[in-house]
Amino acid sequence: MHKKINILILFFSFFLMTACNNSNPTTSTSLSKPNESNNVIIDGIYEIYPITNYEDSISPSEFIVYGTVNNITSHLENSSISSTLEIKIKGVLKGDIKSKKISVNSDGGVVSYNEFFEDTKGKLKGILSEEDFEKEENEAKNNKTKKVESVANGRRLSKVNDNVLLFLQTDVSNGKLVITGSFLNGLFMWNDKNNTFYRESADQSYYGEVVDTSDSGQGTEALQEMLISLDELKEKIRITKDTSEEVKDIYKENIKKTDKEKAFDKSCE
Repeated sequence: MHKKINILILFFSFFLMTACNNSNPTTSTSLSKPNESNNVIIDGIYEIYPITNYEDSISPSEFIVYGTVNNITSHLENSSISSTLEIKIKGVLKGDIKSKKISVNSDGGVVSYNEFFEDTKGKLKGILSEEDFEKEENEAKNNKTKKVESVANGRRLSKVNDNVLLFLQTDVSNGKLVITGSFLNGLFMWNDKNNTFYRESADQSYYGEVVDTSDSGQGTEALQEMLISLDELKEKIRITKDTSEEVKDIYKENIKKTDKEKAFDKSCE
């Protein structure tokens, strides 16, 4: 078992260093271990620290809503796990959203080990011996319940039936809704019993410890940061300067710059 853990750490360290990530961390490392249920945690460690006040999320957000996660579809793209969250909206605090249901794109999520292995086996072949590669291939084919969960700085993505508070922007490259600052800023929860909101504390067990993905801190033991009432949040939104259009303009300029760089690189080929 010790040998297998080392193999997985090597593999996923290689994976995260080479995979694309929309969060653009200044630096990133990774560590992963099978947990007691034999699932695998991939935790990206980023030199980006979550916001410490609501204003930093309110200002750049085009929309702020709260509601319940009805469904999550996770998928692999460029060897990176991302998800689409279907949200049933209970209330809109900023922006004009008429629909009672929205879809939100986010980094992170959970996929089957077999799906992950098939997507990344080309890289795996380059770092494992033929014998070890065959073992992992058999594991991927035969263990139908094994999952791979991607988290960041110990902060998980939402689960189905979570009551959440979402700060959202429109991705100017495709028009889809995304979480402001990615889920690196943490998971903001809505307590529907008393209409309060809070950020769920990072699960410290993700930092290289053996963890159980069936319970990622959703229970009553989860620590609550930045607790705020609905009325207090509404007031913060009212008095906080809106910079969402400025943020959009910056993203558009960055896209133009990237497109120009790609065109230049292509012309040099």
